[in-house]
Amino acid sequence: MSKTASSLREHLIFFKQFLLHPTEVSAVCRTSPALSHLLVQKADITKAQIIVELGPGTGATTAIINRERHPSSTFLAIEIKRSLVDQFEQKFPDTTIIHAPAEELLIHLEQLHLPTVDVIISGLPWSSFKISTQNRLLDVIQKALAPGG
Repeated sequence: MSKTASSLREHLIFFKQFLLHPTEVSAVCRTSPALSHLLVQKADITKAQIIVELGPGTGATTAIINRERHPSSTFLAIEIKRSLVDQFEQKFPDTTIIHAPAEELLIHLEQLHLPTVDVIISGLPWSSFKISTQNRLLDVIQKALAPGG
């Protein structure tokens, strides 16, 4: 499949998820390469040992994280939508993805024997969440991050 056809397919999958679940996806298209580069650059992942991506969707930012992170680092992604997890697993077979809500991050870190993480990059549709959900997520993120993370 050509790169253009693959990109179009990803956009259609993402758009379909937006139509089916607008409060969970809340964007009509995936993150642009420019924004993905900026997110990863600002997160300064080159020195991070443990990296988490919340809501990777079809993996626009994941590709850049995989390219920029240190080879010995641990990287995992958490995605709530099963169809996006399936797409992700096909595109990134060597990247760990967990099919779960982001609010369960601490449970999965414990299961993987990872006490804290150095960097969390979020693709979550923050503005579509209720304030109570935002507060729960912020609490989870704060507990998951290592000091200075």
